[in-house]
Amino acid sequence: MLIWAVFFRSVVLIADYVLASMTAMVVIPMLGAWLHRQSGAASGDLTMAGTVAMWIAPLLFVVLLLAAAEIAAMRGMWRWSTRRIQAVRDARTPALTPATAAPRTTRPSQKTNRKRSN
Repeated sequence: MLIWAVFFRSVVLIADYVLASMTAMVVIPMLGAWLHRQSGAASGDLTMAGTVAMWIAPLLFVVLLLAAAEIAAMRGMWRWSTRRIQAVRDARTPALTPATAAPRTTRPSQKTNRKRSN
């Protein structure tokens, strides 16, 4: 069971690392260079305010969107690995799963009105 947990978690961590590093080293610099050329900042025609408005602000916005999307993807992969680990755990202990879900029959259920102190 531990081997499967380590396997699934390490697959997710490696995928997260590759996703984050490719975004940081490839996607964001290429996007920044494209925005730099398209905004006119490369030719020197823009003032400092124009550079911020036409190049830096859109780049920052897109980087934040990429970060949010990556975090959502990483969380999804982590939840996927948790479901896989739980499936392996359930497959290894099939006899215990129905026993824990069965209702208790040792005492009859009684509804009593008790005061609760907060």
